[in-house]
Amino acid sequence: NILLVSTMLPNRQSDWRLSHAAQEGLLEEVAHALPRTGLARVSSAFRALEETGKRTRDFLANNINHPNDFGVRLYAEVILTALLGEGEFLAALNG
Repeated sequence: NILLVSTMLPNRQSDWRLSHAAQEGLLEEVAHALPRTGLARVSSAFRALEETGKRTRDFLANNINHPNDFGVRLYAEVILTALLGEGEFLAALNG
């Protein structure tokens, strides 16, 4: 089994952010083309977080491209949900 993980998004003010938007779509194509391959959509999770009004500095350690503890937890949640399924992850989380 293979799990592909899309990257988090860098600061909105960076000029190299544009390439990140296309990467998740390409990874999705690869995941569909290969047997027993899944995708953890980290880019989508960070994009959704931004759309709620969360500030970049709230999830980046260096305010550029490295996640802080909140960002790392989001990575972990997305990856565990991809591996276990949302229901199983929430059940494990709630004990």
